[in-house]
Amino acid sequence: MIAIKTMAFYLKTFPRAICRAALSFSQQRSSTTVNRVVCGLTASPPDPILEATANVELAKKTSNPVIGTVGLITTPEGKIHVPTSVRQAIQMVHDDESRTGYVAGYGPIAGDPTILNKVREHFLPEMGPMAGAFTLGGTGALMLAKQYLKRMDPYQRLIMPAITWTNHENIFRGITMKNLRGFEYDHRNPDLEILEKIFRQNRDVCSLLFHGQCHNPTGFDADISNDLIDLTNKYGVTFVCDLAYPGLNNGLCTDMQILTTKLKKMNNALIAISFSKVMGLYGDRAGAFFVHGAGKHQNLVQSNINSIIRSSYSNYPVFVPRVINKLFSNSELTKAFYGEVHSMATMMNSKRKLLKTSFEMHNVPFEVNETGGLFTCFDLTSEEITKLASKGVATVDFGKKGGARLNVCAVTPNNADHIASAISNVLVDRDDRIVVS
Repeated sequence: MIAIKTMAFYLKTFPRAICRAALSFSQQRSSTTVNRVVCGLTASPPDPILEATANVELAKKTSNPVIGTVGLITTPEGKIHVPTSVRQAIQMVHDDESRTGYVAGYGPIAGDPTILNKVREHFLPEMGPMAGAFTLGGTGALMLAKQYLKRMDPYQRLIMPAITWTNHENIFRGITMKNLRGFEYDHRNPDLEILEKIFRQNRDVCSLLFHGQCHNPTGFDADISNDLIDLTNKYGVTFVCDLAYPGLNNGLCTDMQILTTKLKKMNNALIAISFSKVMGLYGDRAGAFFVHGAGKHQNLVQSNINSIIRSSYSNYPVFVPRVINKLFSNSELTKAFYGEVHSMATMMNSKRKLLKTSFEMHNVPFEVNETGGLFTCFDLTSEEITKLASKGVATVDFGKKGGARLNVCAVTPNNADHIASAISNVLVDRDDRIVVS
C-alpha cells in the first residue's frame, strides 16, 4: 500500500518537477526575466466589428464613403438616433437631480426590481413574474446567461447557429458544443432529427441559442417551431434567447407578442435583452436578463443571479433604471416610445426596399430580403469585401459563413446606387454569381 502511494506521489510530482526545471533552465539562458502574467497566452484576434478598421479607412479615402460596419441606428445626417421619448426621460432624471441633489449610495445588486418588472411587462408581455436583473448591455446579459448555465451544470453544452453574431463565440467560449460531426445548426431550417440525437445524448445539460428576432447578420427570424419546442421540453434543453433588436421588425407590440407566444411554450429559457439600439442607450450599457421556467423557485434563481453579479461588478448602476422608470411611468412618454420604435422599424425596412431597387437596376445578383433589424448580408469573399471598401463601401467580414454584413442605416437615396454599382464592379471577375436567399 505504501509503495502504491509512493508511486502515485512521484507520478504526480515528477512532471511538475520537470516543468520547473525546464523553466529555470530557460530563465538562466534568457537575458530577460520571464513574465508570469503572459505565460500561456496567445494574442486574441481583433474584434471583426469594433476593431476591424482597415476597411473603414479604405472607404474613407474615397469621395463618397459608406460606413456600414457598426450596429448603430443613425439619422440621415449620420448622427446616432436616440428616441425623443428617451431623451425626455433622461432630462426628467436630470431635473430631479437638480431639484433634490444627486442621490448617492449603492443601488440593489440586480437593479430596482419594481422597475425591472416594468421592463418585463413591456418587452415580455404576459410572461408572468420572472427572476432577473438589469445588466451591462445585451452582452452583459449573455455573459450572465453563460455563468447561470454553468451553475445549472458545470458540463452544460451550448449549440449555436452556424451563422451568428461574431461575439457569441467569444462570450460562450468553453461551453459551446464542438463535436457535432459536421452538423451545423441552421436557425432558419433546423434539422430536428439530428438535433434530437444530440439532445438525447446530452439530456439535461444541453442548451440552444437563438436570436429572438432580427437575426444578426441575416435578419431572418429563427424557426422556433412547436415541434422544436416539444423536443427541447422532452430532453430538458434550455433555450438561450438573444434579443438584441426588440421591436425593430414590425414594432414593439407585434414583435414581442410573437416572441412571447413561443417563449411561454418553453419549459426552460434564459432571455438576454439589449436596450442599446431600441432606446439609443449605447454608452450607458443598458440590458436585462430573465429566467423563465423557475416556477415556485423564483427566490432560489434570484439568489444565484445576485451572487453572479456580486462576484463581478457588485451591483448595477442606478442611472438606466431611473430613465426607464420615467419612460414607463408616464403614459404619454410610453405611447410616444412605442410609436418611435415602430418608426425605426419602418425606416429600416424602407432602406432595404431602396437598396433592393438599386440592386435590380445594376443587375447585382444578391437578393435584399424583406427581413428586420439593422443588417443585410451578401455572399462576398474576404478579398471582395476589401475591394468593396476600396470602392467606398465598408462592411463587416463575417467569414465564409456570413459574407459581408451591411448596416442598412447607412443606405440613403443619395448612395444606394453607389453601393449597388460598387458591388457590381467587385463581382466583374467572378465566374459564378451566387444568389443569397
